[in-house]
Amino acid sequence: MGYKLALASNSQTRDVHWALTSSEIMPYFDLVLGREDVLNAKPNPEIYQKAAQLLGIDKEAILIIEDSEKGIAAAKAAGITVLAIKDYRYGINQSAANGQINDISDLLEVLK
Repeated sequence: MGYKLALASNSQTRDVHWALTSSEIMPYFDLVLGREDVLNAKPNPEIYQKAAQLLGIDKEAILIIEDSEKGIAAAKAAGITVLAIKDYRYGINQSAANGQINDISDLLEVLK
C-alpha cells in the first residue's frame, strides 16, 4: 500500500519550499501548501480540506501529524485523525489530538 505525503503549513509557501529543498526532502512530498494557498489559516480546517481535495483522498484515509494547538484544532475541525509529536520544550497543550508520538521516527510503527 502506498502513501501520499503532504505538508500543510501556516508559514509562507516559499519558506516551506526553501526548507524542504535545502533539506533535500522536497521530492518526497506530493503536495505542499502554505498560508497564501488558503483564505483562512489554522485553526480553520480549510488547509487540510484543500489538501485532501487536491490529493483526491477521503478524510477517513488521512493521518495528520501536528506539533501545534492550532494545527491539532484544524485537523479535528476537518474531521481527520491527528497525532501530535510530543512537545518537550514549549508546554503546548496537545490533549485534543487522537494520540501522540515521541518523534517522527515513531510514525513508521504507526503506519504498519
